[in-house]
Amino acid sequence: MAEPSPSPPPPNSTTITDLSVDSLAHCANYLTLHDLSNFSISCKYLNGVTHSDSVWQRLFREQWPHVVRPNLSDNSGFREAYLARKAAVRQFRFADPLVADFYTEAKPFNHILLDEDDIIYSQGNVIQMMGISSLLRGRDSITRLSDHGARITCMSVFT
Repeated sequence: MAEPSPSPPPPNSTTITDLSVDSLAHCANYLTLHDLSNFSISCKYLNGVTHSDSVWQRLFREQWPHVVRPNLSDNSGFREAYLARKAAVRQFRFADPLVADFYTEAKPFNHILLDEDDIIYSQGNVIQMMGISSLLRGRDSITRLSDHGARITCMSVFT
């Protein structure tokens, strides 16, 4: 015996798609990323709602509160900025966890850079480099570069 087909909604009923995109985007701001993903695959209309900048701006701010303003090109929004940043963060992988204790002068670091096999940091007018592989083998591998007297204001690693 075949199951009866569902009856159509009464003519005066209201569905979720009768709400405006702005109203649904406001409601979507209370969803987690997982729930937002489920919300977006419900139908085309709700998928359009999940592309709202207000939704992705909140997610971006929650994930990276220290970033003042993401770089947005002319035709991209917070969703694209969120996805691009998430992909960039995923590219930064660790092969093995590293725990290292090292002691330096009691001044704060001005800059810290992480390279494939080095930790490079500056304090005042001195740059120090530590080889990670040497540290893992138990060797002290701190190289101190102090070729000039001016305070270091910017560092870059060229490989």
